[in-house]
Amino acid sequence: MTENQKIHSVITPEEIEMLNGVSKKMQPSGVDRGFRTRHIVMSLIFLFLLVRLLFFPGTMQSDLNLPAYMGDMSSYFQLRGVFSFVMAMVYYFSYVKDWHFPRVSLIISALAFAGLASDFFNIYRYIHGALSTVPLLLVVARCIVVYCLFMNSIRDNRAPPMPRHFFS
Repeated sequence: MTENQKIHSVITPEEIEMLNGVSKKMQPSGVDRGFRTRHIVMSLIFLFLLVRLLFFPGTMQSDLNLPAYMGDMSSYFQLRGVFSFVMAMVYYFSYVKDWHFPRVSLIISALAFAGLASDFFNIYRYIHGALSTVPLLLVVARCIVVYCLFMNSIRDNRAPPMPRHFFS
């Protein structure tokens, strides 16, 4: 831009740069206060469920009061634990490195909901007798995790700023 054009220009060079630059995602004012709380609650519930699924699958099966004809379900519970671990690591990597976090978090929340629905049709419907407190609390805990994942995915633009840490 020549000096004569700079004097007679109505638009400042900063405004021209903003107009020609890449448009960034609109950032709302402030960080979602509940993001960190949901993240920590989700992480703690996930760790509890992961330990139960991977290391104590027999207690999971006995708590669910499954009929004898279903056989040993410990391999199924361990497979669900490994799948949950892989999903959580992808989610946390995406969160910490800001690697397509909006998409990844929405996909992970959809997979968590689908896993809960799948477990209903594969496991929970076979419970016979009275429903004890432990399976009910596990289902409620999983619903809380799905809620936290979904809320964090729709409020991804209000996540804490970079650099992020595991519990931030």
